[in-house]
Amino acid sequence: MRARIVLLVLTVAAGTSLPTAQPAAGRGVSTGSFAFAFDERGVSQLRNPRDPFDATLTARTGRGAGAGAPVLGLTLNYKTAGAAAWTSLSTRGTLQAAADGRGVTYATNAAPLLVNETYATDGTTLDWTIELGARGQAVHVGDVGISIPVQGTNGATPADIFERGFLKHQFVSGAGSFFFYTRASGAPPFLLVTMKPGTKLEYQAGAQVFVHSEKAGGEETRGTWRQPHTGLDLKPGATVTYGFRMQWAASYDEMRQMLYDAGLFDVRVVPGMTVPSDLTARFSLHTKARVQAVTAEFPADTTITTASSPRADTRVYSVQFRRLGENMLTITHDDGRKTFLEFFSTEPMETLIKKRSAFLVNRQQIRDASKWWNGVYAIYDMKARKVRTIDDPDIFLDRMVYALTCDDPGLSKAPFLASKNVTFPDRKEIESLEYYIKNFVWG
Repeated sequence: MRARIVLLVLTVAAGTSLPTAQPAAGRGVSTGSFAFAFDERGVSQLRNPRDPFDATLTARTGRGAGAGAPVLGLTLNYKTAGAAAWTSLSTRGTLQAAADGRGVTYATNAAPLLVNETYATDGTTLDWTIELGARGQAVHVGDVGISIPVQGTNGATPADIFERGFLKHQFVSGAGSFFFYTRASGAPPFLLVTMKPGTKLEYQAGAQVFVHSEKAGGEETRGTWRQPHTGLDLKPGATVTYGFRMQWAASYDEMRQMLYDAGLFDVRVVPGMTVPSDLTARFSLHTKARVQAVTAEFPADTTITTASSPRADTRVYSVQFRRLGENMLTITHDDGRKTFLEFFSTEPMETLIKKRSAFLVNRQQIRDASKWWNGVYAIYDMKARKVRTIDDPDIFLDRMVYALTCDDPGLSKAPFLASKNVTFPDRKEIESLEYYIKNFVWG
Protein backbone atom coordinates (compact mmCIF):
# COMPACT_ATOMS: atom_id res chain seq x y z
CA MET A 1 0.00 0.00 0.00
CA ARG A 2 1.25 3.44 -0.83
CA ALA A 3 2.18 5.66 2.10
CA ARG A 4 0.17 8.76 2.83
CA ILE A 5 1.89 11.75 1.26
CA VAL A 6 1.67 15.48 1.42
CA LEU A 7 2.55 17.85 -1.40
CA LEU A 8 4.72 20.77 -0.37
CA VAL A 9 4.92 23.68 -2.77
CA LEU A 10 7.77 26.13 -3.21
CA THR A 11 7.05 28.72 -5.87
CA VAL A 12 9.11 31.83 -6.47
CA ALA A 13 7.33 33.06 -9.57
CA ALA A 14 8.74 35.48 -12.07
CA GLY A 15 6.82 38.71 -12.32
CA THR A 16 5.02 38.45 -8.98
CA SER A 17 5.76 40.07 -5.65
CA LEU A 18 6.16 37.88 -2.60
CA PRO A 19 4.28 38.42 0.67
CA THR A 20 7.36 40.10 2.17
CA ALA A 21 8.08 41.66 -1.17
CA GLN A 22 9.55 45.05 -0.39
CA PRO A 23 13.16 44.70 -1.58
CA ALA A 24 15.82 45.71 0.87
CA ALA A 25 18.90 47.57 -0.24
CA GLY A 26 19.45 46.17 -3.71
CA ARG A 27 22.89 45.16 -4.92
CA GLY A 28 24.20 44.21 -8.30
CA VAL A 29 26.81 42.55 -10.46
CA SER A 30 28.31 44.01 -13.65
CA THR A 31 31.12 42.10 -15.32
CA GLY A 32 31.88 41.93 -19.02
CA SER A 33 28.70 41.15 -20.96
CA PHE A 34 26.47 40.51 -17.93
CA ALA A 35 24.85 42.77 -15.39
CA PHE A 36 22.02 42.03 -12.96
CA ALA A 37 20.58 43.24 -9.68
CA PHE A 38 19.75 41.05 -6.69
CA ASP A 39 17.99 41.31 -3.36
CA GLU A 40 16.19 38.97 -0.96
CA ARG A 41 13.53 38.23 -3.58
CA GLY A 42 15.98 37.03 -6.24
CA VAL A 43 17.82 38.20 -9.36
CA SER A 44 16.35 40.91 -11.59
CA GLN A 45 17.22 43.53 -14.24
CA LEU A 46 19.27 41.10 -16.33
CA ARG A 47 20.98 42.91 -19.21
CA ASN A 48 24.04 43.21 -21.40
CA PRO A 49 25.94 46.43 -20.52
CA ARG A 50 27.20 46.49 -24.11
CA ASP A 51 23.74 46.33 -25.66
CA PRO A 52 23.61 48.84 -28.53
CA PHE A 53 20.08 49.93 -27.56
CA ASP A 54 20.64 50.02 -23.77
CA ALA A 55 17.96 47.34 -23.36
CA THR A 56 17.20 45.35 -20.22
CA LEU A 57 16.22 41.78 -21.10
CA THR A 58 14.00 41.23 -18.07
CA ALA A 59 10.92 43.31 -17.28
CA ARG A 60 11.80 46.59 -15.64
CA THR A 61 8.81 46.91 -13.31
CA GLY A 62 6.42 44.47 -11.67
CA ARG A 63 2.69 44.67 -11.25
CA GLY A 64 1.28 46.44 -8.23
CA ALA A 65 2.58 49.27 -6.10
CA GLY A 66 6.02 48.59 -4.65
CA ALA A 67 6.38 45.24 -6.39
CA GLY A 68 9.89 45.95 -7.63
CA ALA A 69 11.47 44.54 -10.77
CA PRO A 70 10.35 40.94 -11.47
CA VAL A 71 12.88 38.28 -10.54
CA LEU A 72 14.04 35.14 -12.28
CA GLY A 73 11.66 32.42 -11.14
CA LEU A 74 12.26 29.04 -9.51
CA THR A 75 9.36 26.63 -8.97
CA LEU A 76 9.72 23.47 -6.87
CA ASN A 77 6.98 21.03 -5.90
CA TYR A 78 7.72 18.01 -3.74
CA LYS A 79 6.13 15.36 -1.55
CA THR A 80 7.10 13.73 1.71
CA ALA A 81 5.64 10.70 3.47
CA GLY A 82 3.64 10.98 6.67
CA ALA A 83 2.83 14.70 6.74
CA ALA A 84 -0.75 15.69 7.45
CA ALA A 85 -1.18 19.04 5.74
CA TRP A 86 -0.06 21.15 2.82
CA THR A 87 2.97 23.30 3.47
CA SER A 88 3.95 26.27 1.32
CA LEU A 89 7.24 28.16 1.08
CA SER A 90 7.10 31.49 -0.71
CA THR A 91 10.56 33.05 -0.38
CA ARG A 92 14.08 32.24 -1.40
CA GLY A 93 16.68 31.23 1.14
CA THR A 94 19.41 33.25 2.83
CA LEU A 95 21.22 35.58 0.43
CA GLN A 96 25.01 35.50 0.24
CA ALA A 97 26.83 37.72 -2.26
CA ALA A 98 29.95 36.18 -3.79
CA ALA A 99 33.21 37.44 -2.34
CA ASP A 100 34.57 38.22 -5.80
CA GLY A 101 31.53 40.38 -6.63
CA ARG A 102 30.52 38.16 -9.54
CA GLY A 103 27.50 36.32 -8.21
CA VAL A 104 25.01 35.52 -5.48
CA THR A 105 23.74 32.40 -3.69
CA TYR A 106 20.40 31.68 -2.01
CA ALA A 107 20.48 28.81 0.51
CA THR A 108 17.44 27.15 2.11
CA ASN A 109 18.65 24.77 4.81
CA ALA A 110 15.33 23.78 6.38
CA ALA A 111 14.50 20.06 6.26
CA PRO A 112 13.36 18.05 4.42
CA LEU A 113 14.36 19.71 1.11
CA LEU A 114 17.57 21.72 0.92
CA VAL A 115 17.84 24.24 -1.90
CA ASN A 116 21.08 25.93 -2.93
CA GLU A 117 20.62 28.34 -5.86
CA THR A 118 23.65 30.12 -7.33
CA TYR A 119 24.14 32.75 -10.04
CA ALA A 120 27.76 33.27 -11.10
CA THR A 121 29.30 35.08 -14.07
CA ASP A 122 32.79 35.38 -15.50
CA GLY A 123 31.69 38.17 -17.83
CA THR A 124 31.23 35.84 -20.80
CA THR A 125 28.75 33.34 -19.35
CA LEU A 126 26.19 33.45 -16.55
CA ASP A 127 25.62 30.09 -14.83
CA TRP A 128 22.40 29.45 -12.90
CA THR A 129 22.87 26.36 -10.71
CA ILE A 130 20.21 24.67 -8.57
CA GLU A 131 21.24 22.02 -6.03
CA LEU A 132 18.57 20.00 -4.25
CA GLY A 133 19.12 17.70 -1.27
CA ALA A 134 17.02 15.61 1.11
CA ARG A 135 17.62 15.93 4.82
CA GLY A 136 16.24 13.57 7.42
CA GLN A 137 13.75 11.78 5.16
CA ALA A 138 13.11 10.86 1.55
CA VAL A 139 11.69 13.49 -0.78
CA HIS A 140 9.83 13.01 -4.06
CA VAL A 141 10.27 16.07 -6.28
CA GLY A 142 7.40 16.59 -8.73
CA ASP A 143 8.33 19.90 -10.38
CA VAL A 144 11.56 21.75 -11.03
CA GLY A 145 10.89 24.78 -13.22
CA ILE A 146 12.55 28.07 -14.06
CA SER A 147 11.38 31.25 -15.77
CA ILE A 148 12.89 34.50 -16.98
CA PRO A 149 10.48 37.48 -16.85
CA VAL A 150 11.42 38.91 -20.22
CA GLN A 151 10.55 42.47 -21.27
CA GLY A 152 7.90 41.92 -23.93
CA THR A 153 7.38 43.68 -27.25
CA ASN A 154 5.19 46.46 -25.94
CA GLY A 155 5.64 50.06 -24.93
CA ALA A 156 4.91 53.63 -25.80
CA THR A 157 7.47 54.07 -28.57
CA PRO A 158 8.79 52.05 -31.53
CA ALA A 159 12.12 51.80 -29.73
CA ASP A 160 10.42 50.21 -26.70
CA ILE A 161 8.69 47.66 -28.93
CA PHE A 162 11.35 46.78 -31.51
CA GLU A 163 14.70 47.56 -29.86
CA ARG A 164 14.03 47.03 -26.15
CA GLY A 165 11.37 44.31 -26.35
CA PHE A 166 12.24 40.60 -26.62
CA LEU A 167 10.68 37.40 -27.96
CA LYS A 168 11.38 33.88 -26.71
CA HIS A 169 12.17 30.89 -28.94
CA GLN A 170 12.53 27.45 -27.41
CA PHE A 171 13.47 23.85 -28.14
CA VAL A 172 12.06 21.90 -25.19
CA SER A 173 13.14 18.40 -26.16
CA GLY A 174 15.09 16.53 -23.50
CA ALA A 175 18.85 16.65 -23.01
CA GLY A 176 19.46 18.81 -26.10
CA SER A 177 17.03 21.54 -25.03
CA PHE A 178 17.76 25.25 -25.24
CA PHE A 179 15.91 28.54 -25.53
CA PHE A 180 16.88 32.03 -26.62
CA TYR A 181 15.63 35.59 -26.78
CA THR A 182 15.72 37.98 -29.73
CA ARG A 183 14.50 41.55 -29.89
CA ALA A 184 11.53 42.26 -32.17
CA SER A 185 13.75 44.05 -34.72
CA GLY A 186 15.97 40.97 -35.04
CA ALA A 187 19.09 42.94 -34.15
CA PRO A 188 21.70 41.17 -31.97
CA PRO A 189 22.89 40.39 -29.40
CA PHE A 190 20.69 37.37 -28.56
CA LEU A 191 20.60 35.62 -25.18
CA LEU A 192 21.02 31.85 -25.46
CA VAL A 193 20.21 29.56 -22.50
CA THR A 194 21.61 26.02 -22.71
CA MET A 195 21.41 23.01 -20.41
CA LYS A 196 24.52 21.94 -18.54
CA PRO A 197 25.39 18.21 -18.49
CA GLY A 198 22.86 16.22 -16.48
CA THR A 199 20.06 18.75 -17.05
CA LYS A 200 17.21 18.44 -19.55
CA LEU A 201 13.88 20.07 -20.26
CA GLU A 202 10.65 18.11 -20.71
CA TYR A 203 7.76 20.58 -20.50
CA GLN A 204 6.83 24.24 -20.84
CA ALA A 205 3.85 26.19 -19.55
CA GLY A 206 3.65 29.91 -20.20
CA ALA A 207 7.01 31.47 -19.38
CA GLN A 208 8.14 28.43 -17.39
CA VAL A 209 10.24 25.52 -18.60
CA PHE A 210 10.56 22.37 -16.50
CA VAL A 211 13.30 19.87 -15.74
CA HIS A 212 10.65 17.77 -13.96
CA SER A 213 6.92 18.34 -14.48
CA GLU A 214 5.05 15.48 -12.82
CA LYS A 215 2.68 17.81 -10.96
CA ALA A 216 2.42 20.78 -13.36
CA GLY A 217 2.13 18.62 -16.46
CA GLY A 218 -0.19 16.12 -14.86
CA GLU A 219 -2.68 18.84 -14.00
CA GLU A 220 -2.90 20.08 -17.60
CA THR A 221 -5.74 18.32 -19.41
CA ARG A 222 -5.62 20.31 -22.64
CA GLY A 223 -3.64 19.32 -25.68
CA THR A 224 -1.43 16.30 -26.33
CA TRP A 225 1.96 16.98 -24.74
CA ARG A 226 4.28 14.34 -26.16
CA GLN A 227 7.10 13.99 -23.65
CA PRO A 228 6.86 12.16 -20.31
CA HIS A 229 6.18 14.16 -17.14
CA THR A 230 8.83 12.91 -14.74
CA GLY A 231 9.57 13.25 -11.03
CA LEU A 232 12.66 12.70 -8.91
CA ASP A 233 13.15 10.55 -5.78
CA LEU A 234 15.80 11.73 -3.32
CA LYS A 235 16.85 9.42 -0.52
CA PRO A 236 17.94 10.98 2.80
CA GLY A 237 21.33 12.58 2.29
CA ALA A 238 21.13 12.45 -1.51
CA THR A 239 21.68 15.53 -3.67
CA VAL A 240 21.17 16.45 -7.33
CA THR A 241 22.37 19.45 -9.31
CA TYR A 242 20.80 21.14 -12.35
CA GLY A 243 22.44 23.91 -14.32
CA PHE A 244 21.69 26.45 -17.02
CA ARG A 245 24.21 28.57 -18.90
CA MET A 246 23.43 31.97 -20.44
CA GLN A 247 25.52 33.51 -23.21
CA TRP A 248 25.11 36.45 -25.57
CA ALA A 249 25.48 35.70 -29.28
CA ALA A 250 26.15 38.21 -32.05
CA SER A 251 24.50 36.08 -34.77
CA TYR A 252 22.51 32.91 -35.42
CA ASP A 253 25.68 31.22 -36.65
CA GLU A 254 27.36 32.04 -33.35
CA MET A 255 24.40 30.57 -31.46
CA ARG A 256 24.72 27.37 -33.49
CA GLN A 257 28.42 27.20 -32.60
CA MET A 258 27.57 27.70 -28.92
CA LEU A 259 25.16 24.76 -29.08
CA TYR A 260 27.89 22.64 -30.63
CA ASP A 261 30.49 23.74 -28.06
CA ALA A 262 28.05 22.84 -25.24
CA GLY A 263 27.74 19.28 -26.55
CA LEU A 264 24.17 19.86 -27.72
CA PHE A 265 22.74 19.68 -31.25
CA ASP A 266 22.85 22.18 -34.09
CA VAL A 267 19.88 20.73 -36.01
CA ARG A 268 18.94 21.67 -39.57
CA VAL A 269 15.84 20.26 -41.27
CA VAL A 270 14.57 20.57 -44.84
CA PRO A 271 11.90 21.22 -45.94
CA GLY A 272 10.78 21.47 -42.29
CA MET A 273 9.32 19.48 -39.41
CA THR A 274 5.83 19.41 -40.95
CA VAL A 275 6.20 16.94 -43.79
CA PRO A 276 3.66 15.61 -46.33
CA SER A 277 3.45 11.83 -46.23
CA ASP A 278 4.54 11.49 -49.87
CA LEU A 279 7.73 13.50 -49.35
CA THR A 280 11.03 12.84 -47.56
CA ALA A 281 12.62 15.16 -45.04
CA ARG A 282 16.35 15.44 -44.50
CA PHE A 283 17.98 16.57 -41.25
CA SER A 284 21.52 17.00 -40.00
CA LEU A 285 22.95 16.82 -36.50
CA HIS A 286 26.09 18.91 -36.04
CA THR A 287 27.27 17.82 -32.62
CA LYS A 288 30.10 16.61 -30.40
CA ALA A 289 27.65 14.25 -28.67
CA ARG A 290 28.19 10.50 -29.07
CA VAL A 291 25.05 9.42 -30.94
CA GLN A 292 24.09 5.80 -30.31
CA ALA A 293 20.82 5.67 -32.27
CA VAL A 294 18.02 7.62 -33.94
CA THR A 295 14.74 5.70 -33.53
CA ALA A 296 11.16 6.25 -34.67
CA GLU A 297 8.05 6.37 -32.52
CA PHE A 298 6.23 4.25 -35.14
CA PRO A 299 8.94 2.05 -36.71
CA ALA A 300 6.58 0.17 -39.03
CA ASP A 301 5.37 3.45 -40.54
CA THR A 302 8.70 5.30 -40.66
CA THR A 303 11.77 4.93 -42.84
CA ILE A 304 15.04 6.42 -41.53
CA THR A 305 18.08 6.32 -43.80
CA THR A 306 21.60 7.44 -42.99
CA ALA A 307 23.00 9.69 -45.70
CA SER A 308 26.58 10.65 -46.45
CA SER A 309 28.00 13.23 -44.03
CA PRO A 310 30.00 16.28 -45.08
CA ARG A 311 32.35 15.99 -42.09
CA ALA A 312 33.08 13.83 -39.07
CA ASP A 313 31.07 15.86 -36.55
CA THR A 314 27.88 16.04 -38.67
CA ARG A 315 25.38 13.22 -39.20
CA VAL A 316 22.81 13.41 -42.00
CA TYR A 317 19.57 11.43 -42.17
CA SER A 318 16.55 11.10 -44.45
CA VAL A 319 13.14 10.27 -42.98
CA GLN A 320 9.69 9.55 -44.40
CA PHE A 321 6.53 9.19 -42.30
CA ARG A 322 3.58 7.12 -43.51
CA ARG A 323 1.52 7.62 -40.35
CA LEU A 324 -0.35 10.94 -40.33
CA GLY A 325 -0.09 13.28 -37.36
CA GLU A 326 2.55 13.56 -34.66
CA ASN A 327 5.72 11.52 -35.15
CA MET A 328 8.61 11.66 -32.69
CA LEU A 329 12.20 10.67 -33.39
CA THR A 330 14.41 9.93 -30.38
CA ILE A 331 18.14 10.60 -30.48
CA THR A 332 19.88 8.41 -27.90
CA HIS A 333 23.32 9.75 -27.09
CA ASP A 334 26.07 9.99 -24.47
CA ASP A 335 25.27 6.74 -22.66
CA GLY A 336 21.50 6.96 -22.52
CA ARG A 337 20.63 10.66 -22.67
CA LYS A 338 17.73 11.41 -24.99
CA THR A 339 16.85 14.34 -27.24
CA PHE A 340 13.61 14.43 -29.22
CA LEU A 341 12.68 15.70 -32.68
CA GLU A 342 8.92 16.16 -33.01
CA PHE A 343 7.66 16.01 -36.60
CA PHE A 344 4.13 16.20 -37.98
CA SER A 345 3.08 14.25 -41.05
CA THR A 346 0.29 15.57 -43.29
CA GLU A 347 -1.56 14.43 -46.36
CA PRO A 348 0.08 15.32 -49.71
CA MET A 349 0.27 19.03 -50.53
CA GLU A 350 -2.22 18.86 -53.42
CA THR A 351 -4.76 17.24 -51.10
CA LEU A 352 -4.20 19.89 -48.41
CA ILE A 353 -4.54 22.77 -50.87
CA LYS A 354 -7.78 21.39 -52.29
CA LYS A 355 -9.25 20.67 -48.84
CA ARG A 356 -8.31 24.12 -47.56
CA SER A 357 -9.94 25.79 -50.54
CA ALA A 358 -13.14 23.81 -50.14
CA PHE A 359 -13.30 24.65 -46.44
CA LEU A 360 -12.90 28.38 -47.14
CA VAL A 361 -15.81 28.34 -49.58
CA ASN A 362 -18.12 25.98 -47.70
CA ARG A 363 -17.50 27.03 -44.09
CA GLN A 364 -15.86 30.45 -43.86
CA GLN A 365 -17.40 32.78 -46.43
CA ILE A 366 -20.04 35.19 -45.11
CA ARG A 367 -23.18 35.35 -47.24
CA ASP A 368 -25.37 38.00 -45.61
CA ALA A 369 -26.39 41.00 -47.73
CA SER A 370 -27.36 42.99 -44.62
CA LYS A 371 -23.70 43.18 -43.45
CA TRP A 372 -21.00 45.41 -44.88
CA TRP A 373 -18.58 42.50 -44.62
CA ASN A 374 -20.77 40.35 -46.87
CA GLY A 375 -18.54 38.04 -48.94
CA VAL A 376 -15.46 38.08 -46.70
CA TYR A 377 -13.78 34.81 -45.75
CA ALA A 378 -14.12 35.03 -41.98
CA ILE A 379 -11.89 33.68 -39.23
CA TYR A 380 -12.84 30.16 -38.16
CA ASP A 381 -12.93 29.32 -34.43
CA MET A 382 -11.93 25.64 -34.28
CA LYS A 383 -12.82 25.27 -30.59
CA ALA A 384 -16.35 26.64 -31.00
CA ARG A 385 -16.64 25.30 -34.57
CA LYS A 386 -18.01 28.54 -35.96
CA VAL A 387 -16.87 31.64 -37.81
CA ARG A 388 -16.16 34.85 -35.93
CA THR A 389 -17.52 38.17 -37.19
CA ILE A 390 -17.87 41.71 -35.91
CA ASP A 391 -21.27 40.67 -34.51
CA ASP A 392 -19.68 37.73 -32.65
CA PRO A 393 -15.97 38.57 -32.21
CA ASP A 394 -15.04 36.42 -29.19
CA ILE A 395 -11.40 37.44 -28.45
CA PHE A 396 -11.15 39.84 -31.41
CA LEU A 397 -11.91 43.03 -29.50
CA ASP A 398 -10.64 46.61 -29.60
CA ARG A 399 -7.71 46.91 -32.04
CA MET A 400 -7.83 43.17 -32.79
CA VAL A 401 -11.20 43.58 -34.52
CA TYR A 402 -9.26 44.50 -37.67
CA ALA A 403 -8.18 40.86 -37.99
CA LEU A 404 -11.76 39.81 -38.76
CA THR A 405 -11.87 41.60 -42.14
CA CYS A 406 -8.44 43.19 -42.69
CA ASP A 407 -4.71 42.61 -42.55
CA ASP A 408 -3.21 39.16 -43.09
CA PRO A 409 -5.93 37.11 -41.31
CA GLY A 410 -8.78 38.86 -43.10
CA LEU A 411 -7.38 39.48 -46.58
CA SER A 412 -4.99 36.60 -47.32
CA LYS A 413 -7.60 33.92 -47.98
CA ALA A 414 -8.97 35.22 -51.29
CA PRO A 415 -5.53 35.47 -52.99
CA PHE A 416 -4.76 31.92 -51.83
CA LEU A 417 -8.05 30.68 -53.26
CA ALA A 418 -7.45 32.52 -56.53
CA SER A 419 -3.95 31.12 -56.96
CA LYS A 420 -5.21 27.60 -56.25
CA ASN A 421 -7.80 27.93 -59.00
CA VAL A 422 -5.14 28.84 -61.55
CA THR A 423 -3.78 25.29 -61.23
CA PHE A 424 -6.80 23.36 -59.91
CA PRO A 425 -9.92 25.18 -61.21
CA ASP A 426 -13.25 24.54 -59.51
CA ARG A 427 -16.46 26.20 -60.69
CA LYS A 428 -17.94 26.65 -57.20
CA GLU A 429 -14.74 28.23 -55.86
CA ILE A 430 -14.49 30.62 -58.82
CA GLU A 431 -18.08 31.71 -58.22
CA SER A 432 -17.20 32.25 -54.55
CA LEU A 433 -14.32 34.54 -55.53
CA GLU A 434 -16.56 36.53 -57.84
CA TYR A 435 -19.05 36.95 -54.98
CA TYR A 436 -16.18 38.18 -52.74
CA ILE A 437 -15.02 40.75 -55.31
CA LYS A 438 -18.51 42.01 -56.11
CA ASN A 439 -19.81 42.30 -52.55
CA PHE A 440 -16.83 42.72 -50.21
CA VAL A 441 -14.24 44.44 -52.38
CA TRP A 442 -16.54 46.69 -54.43
CA GLY A 443 -19.87 46.42 -52.61
